[in-house]
Amino acid sequence: MSDPAASEPDPSRLARRVIWTLTAANLFLFFGAGAQQQFLMSYLGDLTGWGATTRSAIIAAVYFSMMFFRIANVWLLRRWPDRLQTIVGSLTYTGFCVAMAAFFFERQYALALGAALVWGWGGAALWAGSSLQVLAATDRGKAQYGSTVGVLYTATHLGFTLGVVGLNWVYASVGEGSLYLLYVVAAGVSLLGNVVLLTTPRLDHVEPERPSFRALLGIMGKAKAFISGFLQFAAALSFGLMLGSFGDVIKVSYGKGWIWLLAAPYPLARLLWGWASGVISDRLGRAWSLAGSFLFVAASLAGCGMWSSPATIGIASAALGLLSSSVPVIASAIVGDSADRQRRPLAYGSVFVYHGAGVAIAALAGAALRSHFPTFQPVFLIFAGIFAVCGVVSVALQRWAEQRL
Repeated sequence: MSDPAASEPDPSRLARRVIWTLTAANLFLFFGAGAQQQFLMSYLGDLTGWGATTRSAIIAAVYFSMMFFRIANVWLLRRWPDRLQTIVGSLTYTGFCVAMAAFFFERQYALALGAALVWGWGGAALWAGSSLQVLAATDRGKAQYGSTVGVLYTATHLGFTLGVVGLNWVYASVGEGSLYLLYVVAAGVSLLGNVVLLTTPRLDHVEPERPSFRALLGIMGKAKAFISGFLQFAAALSFGLMLGSFGDVIKVSYGKGWIWLLAAPYPLARLLWGWASGVISDRLGRAWSLAGSFLFVAASLAGCGMWSSPATIGIASAALGLLSSSVPVIASAIVGDSADRQRRPLAYGSVFVYHGAGVAIAALAGAALRSHFPTFQPVFLIFAGIFAVCGVVSVALQRWAEQRL
């Protein structure tokens, strides 16, 4: 008689298949839809007469929507398996690229704003679904959360890096009458990610804990979740700063051809540091890893604020990439450390709700500060001060390292 256990899939092998399929899908999604964000401000500026604040509001809408649905999806998609959330959410990434290609022919603000809001919902679904699948696979494979989440983010950053370079070539090569091809290419590459996700192995579905506002507030009120969320918000400022300001600053100061050169250190640093930050946090602890990231970035931005040049802007770009890479990885690991699988959707939403607010506010604030100051250097110094404070706050997490969410 055959042993029933012999027919069961090896937990470690299944875990690896889930993680590698998700990372391959993110590679394509962020090569296309993820990287196009770096060109969205310039693309909208080329096609319309909208000012920087009006264009930044489109990016802000994506992340305000994502912030709302980080929590709302815990209720709306409670009975959806994590795999289904990931697949459906990924389709909104490709859909946004299609909408932006259509925008070339129908330049209506409502079209751009509506596509941004839908993408924000899908982005919340994709990141929750994929991150929770990775954490569940890590439970089966007995690996450490920081390392496995870092693999997912590394693939994301690799896709973004390749996309910045590849889409910049398209953007610089096509004429003004064919700019829509930028988004046709982005949509085509993203579609490959949609297809890859269909092959993700199915993990056993565990019914999440029934959500309630009392439970939500209970988690958000815990010191560990509050500090982690605050640091997520601060780190997301770096991404919003890149999306909302860097492209325009580089374009105005040095020309369109410099965008890829001075923006590329950002995704490159995210790529190099994504997996490494997870490994380091597994070994040194979450609090000390966060503190080191924030203080290093604060020093880099302060230097850029005092001596502005292509070299220092490139360094600032890389520093911001390092920060926006390490903090989400470590925050996801904190959720894995601190919450049982049934409670993770609510814990994840509670910690990551702050991320969308940070990106959106920085996208708008960067444009507003640029209009207030004659140069961008004071903006660097302001953000350097914010990140220095966050470095000190990060150390406080050590006190609540064992707290459950």
